[in-house]
Amino acid sequence: MGSSSSVVLDGSFCQVLLDVLAKFFLRTIGPATENQDFIQKEEVEPVFIYETKKGKKYYLRETRTKTGKTKVTISRSSDNALDEMPDGYEIYENINGQAFYRKIKPCSIQEQEISFVDAEIKGKSKKKYIIAKKDGDEIILYEPLGDIDSIAESMVRDGARKTLEGCRQYLLENAIYAGFFKFILVEPEDRMFQAQRFCYRGSVDDWINLDRPRSIIDLLKKFVVHFGRDSFYELC
Repeated sequence: MGSSSSVVLDGSFCQVLLDVLAKFFLRTIGPATENQDFIQKEEVEPVFIYETKKGKKYYLRETRTKTGKTKVTISRSSDNALDEMPDGYEIYENINGQAFYRKIKPCSIQEQEISFVDAEIKGKSKKKYIIAKKDGDEIILYEPLGDIDSIAESMVRDGARKTLEGCRQYLLENAIYAGFFKFILVEPEDRMFQAQRFCYRGSVDDWINLDRPRSIIDLLKKFVVHFGRDSFYELC
């Protein structure tokens, strides 16, 4: 009898212990559905992120003006960030990696026309490291500021870099670029462009028209041969 009573007592004790442990864990982590809700609340809400070629991240934030109107701005801060791009707008990144929030700018330039520009520059230009970019109805030609080759050679001599090619690549990736020539599509139906160059005279310091509107091929043949030569600054 004593042995049987002992077994019943041990079984009751174990059951009580299991009930206590079950209640403890239930209070700690809660049922499966409650725990899932908790996890979902802790998840970070998705936001729109734009990362530039230089690795900088930008967010779109909705703010209010002094008059109470809603305004969307681009910012490095993620506070009050939007989760998607508003309709009709885009992030535009310029050649120097700066990002801008703007209305979508339809591009009228054809890929074939960019190919013509790249090929002519490669074959006829004395100026190196030119980058052609299209934006809207313009093809803009950019050049890095400073003498890349001379700086690269100096850095290799000083031991800053091991190879000349590696040094050039580093400088080109981190250079500041400036526009010096452009082709503006002025007659879309006939694909006629107006050529412009940037005038560096203090009294002007602006874009000036060259010649009259022509096809992109005609303009390339006429002007690219002057790139990197003194004659470029005489074009008007």
